[in-house]
Amino acid sequence: MSSAITQASLVPLFAQAGKESTIEQFLLSGLSLAKNEPATIQWFAAKVRDPAASTPEYIIFDTFPDEEGRKAHFAGDIPKALHAHGAEFLARPPDVSQVACEILVGKVVKVDGAAEGDVKMGYQGGLRVLMEAKPGKREALKEFLKGAEAMLEGEPGTLVWYAVHFTGTDKFAVVDFFATEEGRQAHLKGKIAAALFASVEENMVGPPEIKPIDVIGAKV
Repeated sequence: MSSAITQASLVPLFAQAGKESTIEQFLLSGLSLAKNEPATIQWFAAKVRDPAASTPEYIIFDTFPDEEGRKAHFAGDIPKALHAHGAEFLARPPDVSQVACEILVGKVVKVDGAAEGDVKMGYQGGLRVLMEAKPGKREALKEFLKGAEAMLEGEPGTLVWYAVHFTGTDKFAVVDFFATEEGRQAHLKGKIAAALFASVEENMVGPPEIKPIDVIGAKV
C-alpha cells in the first residue's frame, strides 16, 4: 500500500423498494464528482448482493491520503447531493458518524485491458467483510489483518484488497474487488479466508459477515 493513503470511509446506503435504478444513477453521478476530487484517491460504488435482505443495500468505499482529504470529501458535492436528493431514493439517511476508518493495509492493481470509458474500470465484483474484535483483542486483530498482506502474493486475481479499522471502535472491515468471478471464488477458497476463519475464536465476537458486492462505478 502506498504510504500516501492512510484513511478511508465505508458508507452503507439503503434504498427504498423499487428505487434501485434511481440510486444507481445517483452513484454514477457521484463517480463523476469523485473524479474531480484530487484528495479522493480511490472511490468505489457497489450493490450488496443479499437476496434475503428486506432493503436493497449499496456501499461507497473511498480512500484518502489523510484526514484532511476525507474532511474535504465530506464537505464536498457528493454528500451535499445526497443530503439534497437522498429522500427520493433512500430508506433512511446514512449515519456518517460511523463510516470513518483507518487503513491498516491495502493492495491496488488496475485491471489490464479495461475498456476506455468503462465506469467500472474493469472491476466487476467484490466482497465486503465485516468483523468485530473481542474485548481486549483490537490490537491482535489489527496485527492479524496487517499480516494478511503477505498472503496476497498468491492471489493474482485479488486486484484491490483493503483492511480497515473503524475509528474508535472494535469493528473492522475488509473490502476487495475482482475483475472476474473466478478471482472472487479463488480468494474465498484461499489462504486469507482460511486464516480469517481460523482466528475467529481467538480474536472475534463471532464469524465475519461476508457479502458479495457488484461494482457500479470506480475511480482508481
